[in-house]
Amino acid sequence: MVSAPGGPRRARRRTHRTTPDRKIPVMARSRTWWPWAVGAVGVVVLVTVVALVVGAGAQAAATSLSVVISAVAGLLSWSWHRSRPAAPATRAELDQAAEALAAMVRRQWTEEAAAQGLLDPHPLAVRWRSGQSEAGDHVRMVGRTLSGRSDDIPAFAAAFRALPRRRLVIVGEPGAGKTALAILLVRELLRDPEPGEPVPVLLDLASWNPRREPLAPWMARRIHEDYPALRDHETYGRDAARKLVAEGRVLPVLDGLDEIPADLRPEALASVNHAIALHDPLVLTSRRAEYHRLVEEADVITAAAVVVAQPVEAADVVDYLRSAVPPRHIPAWQPVLDDLAGRPRGAVAQALSVPLNVWLARTVYGSPGTDPAELTRWNDAETIRHHLLDALVPAVFTAPPAATDRSVPDVRRTAAARWHPDDARTALAFLADHVRRQRTDGIAWWDLHRALRPDPAGPLSGPAAGAMIGLGAGCMAGDYFHWALPPFTRVLCFLAVTLATAVGAGVVIRLAHVGGDPGAPGGRTVPGEGGTSPARSCAGSGSHSPSSCRWLRGWERSSSTGRRRWNARTRTSR
Repeated sequence: MVSAPGGPRRARRRTHRTTPDRKIPVMARSRTWWPWAVGAVGVVVLVTVVALVVGAGAQAAATSLSVVISAVAGLLSWSWHRSRPAAPATRAELDQAAEALAAMVRRQWTEEAAAQGLLDPHPLAVRWRSGQSEAGDHVRMVGRTLSGRSDDIPAFAAAFRALPRRRLVIVGEPGAGKTALAILLVRELLRDPEPGEPVPVLLDLASWNPRREPLAPWMARRIHEDYPALRDHETYGRDAARKLVAEGRVLPVLDGLDEIPADLRPEALASVNHAIALHDPLVLTSRRAEYHRLVEEADVITAAAVVVAQPVEAADVVDYLRSAVPPRHIPAWQPVLDDLAGRPRGAVAQALSVPLNVWLARTVYGSPGTDPAELTRWNDAETIRHHLLDALVPAVFTAPPAATDRSVPDVRRTAAARWHPDDARTALAFLADHVRRQRTDGIAWWDLHRALRPDPAGPLSGPAAGAMIGLGAGCMAGDYFHWALPPFTRVLCFLAVTLATAVGAGVVIRLAHVGGDPGAPGGRTVPGEGGTSPARSCAGSGSHSPSSCRWLRGWERSSSTGRRRWNARTRTSR
């Protein structure tokens, strides 16, 4: 989901529990060894035949065969050793794993907060009031209500820690800053952690299908995939991610309940309540309307406080822009600042009451030569919002010399150095169309080839090439053994050599054609199922930049008018 201003979208102290692990299936290994073994056999047969024919002697063939067999045996031995299950993680190893995970999460979301501009110069003042009476559990179950401001995260984190169960639901309108608040909260909790606190890990719910995978196994798999350093069995033991989740050493920060398909949300809510039974903490974000509808149809998050985003006040927008805009650019912004101060309920104030739109305005008009005063020319907030969305791609992908201007934000300078605006628009349109056709919010790099028109000859490349190589090897073998073997034996030899070489060569060629590893890395992205989400996953941290992917999803959802404009431009670019 899109959050802004950065753009595109426990009561008492406790020690780690020593109760038996909750049953979480061990994650399947993503790599398969047998295709490589089949290919190796084919290579051995082919090399042997070539050595017999070219070397014109059994001695040369035996030498070549022994070298190949030794190499293949060494490779298979190494592969088997690497695939052997490590010993279960000890308590000390799990402590190390938790520390490593905390360091990785802190670094990840500090970098993401900087990329989204959440800390430059300071967070926008979004007020969060208690929504307990709207969509929360009984106050006696929660213990107390919670409210706060995004520009005072230390106080907000302290209020969260004061909740008896440390469970929080963050709801708001599209672009209200829900994900931004979650990111800032994760950073603050990790900045000065209390002894025994679980590690907060932000996970994008768009990739979760609760019908196929309960919450705890999904969390373990996502952590295993998104933080590959935890796969170091020698340092952290076996299944470190699974054991961290099972022992309650992870605080799930689940972003985007509304991004799960509507028919799966009741099951998702039930799975969440089941997973956090007893005293497990939780943070969950969702759009307001979708969460209210879900609560009416199903249940609430047990013992969770609820906070609701309030529209940003015009005076707070003025204060933020005066701090965020470089001093020499203030004169260009003065008409906007005057309009906000003089008409706190006018079109500009209404448009900029949404944190996402504040970020859009700052990004679109962040370079010298732009004219933010044109925002005051429109008389309704929707027109202003559509204008900002239409202008975003050209503004972000600004061509040089703007890319060398140090006053331009880093994210824009980097984009401008790599992409021309027209190329960027075409690429984003391609990704948007792919996401729409796949009916999913996840973009997994290993599935992007499905967005291309399939090559009719692709699936046949391996078998065809293998058959040709195998037939050639069989003919060479038949010619070599022509005088040495009886006719029937020669036929059997020909068939055996041809089949073995064809299968082996076909497998190797096909593996090379699809990119090497016969298994998908970690998971697959299908509608509502696991994989890398565009958060940490559309362009690759597992990006990838979560901000860019959340923006892409939010843009497509923003309005029917915006979608029609985008689709029209997509057709034109094609």
